[in-house]
Amino acid sequence: MHTPITVLVIEDEENLLQNISSILGLCGFTVLQASNGEQGLVLASELPNIIVCDVMMEGLNGFDVITQLRSNPATQHIPFIFLTAWADVNDKEKGMALGAQAYLTKPFVARDLVKAVNEFSR
Repeated sequence: MHTPITVLVIEDEENLLQNISSILGLCGFTVLQASNGEQGLVLASELPNIIVCDVMMEGLNGFDVITQLRSNPATQHIPFIFLTAWADVNDKEKGMALGAQAYLTKPFVARDLVKAVNEFSR
């Protein structure tokens, strides 16, 4: 029996946080939920297998979150997927340059999210 993959979802919109968590949970992932960047950094210390994070959030935004995670030796290697309404190519390039494995845009297709989590969490 394999160990379930733990996904940390950082999303400040409660309905979307629940929706993403439900999709991933139904696919067999263990899900940790953070409703803002600060909470996400705290939960990242539990070393999830992968992080799915929004960009536009109050306080620490997604770019701030990945920058802090990448500067910490304990969390710098955790795969990171942005899931955001920011579809501009410059934002995508910035996210990828900061070390993200993928940059998915909202509205998203559940299948694409699950595929990315499976692909990058190994």
